[in-house]
Amino acid sequence: MQSLGERLRAEREKKGRSIPELAEVTRIRSDYFEAIENDCPEEFPGPFFYRSFLRQYAALLELPASVIEPAIQRSFDDERAVAAERSIQHAENKPDVPPLPTGRIDLKAETRRWLTRLASLVAVLVLCSGAYFAWLRWGQRLFQEDHAPQSAARPARPAVTQHAQPASVSPPPSPTPSTSVENQLPPQQTAAPSAAPATNPEKQAALPQAAGPSVGAAQEPGPREKDVVVQASELCWVDAWRDGKRFYGAMLHAGSQVGFADGGTLRLRFGNAGAVTVQLKGKPLAELGPRGQVRTIEVRNGEYHPIVAAQPAPVM
Repeated sequence: MQSLGERLRAEREKKGRSIPELAEVTRIRSDYFEAIENDCPEEFPGPFFYRSFLRQYAALLELPASVIEPAIQRSFDDERAVAAERSIQHAENKPDVPPLPTGRIDLKAETRRWLTRLASLVAVLVLCSGAYFAWLRWGQRLFQEDHAPQSAARPARPAVTQHAQPASVSPPPSPTPSTSVENQLPPQQTAAPSAAPATNPEKQAALPQAAGPSVGAAQEPGPREKDVVVQASELCWVDAWRDGKRFYGAMLHAGSQVGFADGGTLRLRFGNAGAVTVQLKGKPLAELGPRGQVRTIEVRNGEYHPIVAAQPAPVM
């Protein structure tokens, strides 16, 4: 029994037509006509092209459609079988792709998710706080351990017999510390006159120390030392510099006075500014400051200049 391709070749040869002639008329390549006559539909780009070229070939040979209908049906069946096989393979090899979002929110799942995140955040904060407080306690323990040997090595203060303070001597006010570089020099204490009774040791320790000549209850300045006269109404220490060199330091009691000659640059510092009065060449100066405050003045060429202490920087 002849195949479809052999029958088409026989019909073409019977009518005396060649393949190049058919190719020129239909604009179909000659090898496609040869594939149809050889029953090789797999040589076409696809089943659609095979069926289309087969219909055109039969129309050129003036053959009825019933001749090529079985071949057309087989082509459709083969195409469906191939498509089914491909769908099966695609289903087997389908990648695991998450479903597309539908726009709906699962309230329970979202609540659990946020509660989990909140619990994790609280746990991290608690852990960090515990570590921070543990570090603080460890630092305090090291600080106490480092300072315990030092406090144990300090010698105990010897007991000092306290003496009663006479009523005539008023307790000295504590001088306020100043940040001036000049006022940072602590005055040295001088020996009190033998006539003055001993004071309370704690109060005596609080008094600034001074070094220099001792001033008694009353001291009359010499002729050249009457340019600047300092007189104390209460207990007060006095320091003196001339041209930057310290040459005097003493503790003045109530009623005591001391004089200095005007020469070069004379600088005076008082530990209790409210308890002294200063006369410059017989003229009293204005009040230096309140009681218990440290004040410094400078006398140069017969002129008086107060020295203002530098203000401390604010603590940020």
